[in-house]
Amino acid sequence: MPSGLLYLDASAIVKLIQVERESMSLRQALDRWSHQVTSVIGEVELRRAALRAGFVDEANDVLDELSVIELDEPVRVLAGRVGSSLLRASDAIHLASALSLGDDLGGFCCYDRRLLTEAAAAGLTVLSPGLN
Repeated sequence: MPSGLLYLDASAIVKLIQVERESMSLRQALDRWSHQVTSVIGEVELRRAALRAGFVDEANDVLDELSVIELDEPVRVLAGRVGSSLLRASDAIHLASALSLGDDLGGFCCYDRRLLTEAAAAGLTVLSPGLN
């Protein structure tokens, strides 16, 4: 079993409520991690996607299993300066939230190529079950 926390961005979390090509591989990978986390922005992004797709109850079930990192001042400051200038604000918040976990972070799960590149450049162990 991998050690540490697994951070999931919205591109990963949505695959837990909507069946996509990578959904089964992602679920199998999550079984190997004892604890998963996301940012408050991941929570909001999931709730918006669930509302559009009609999966509100499923989203609530997924969120019950995740710890949520609040958007406190240190995360906001880090998000303002982390990564390249091409990184979108929401992705910068995801990356900063993951980085805020320090040595407790074991992996960063994401399916957005730009964010994966930025996370790897920041020294994080990146995962995209079903893609890699």
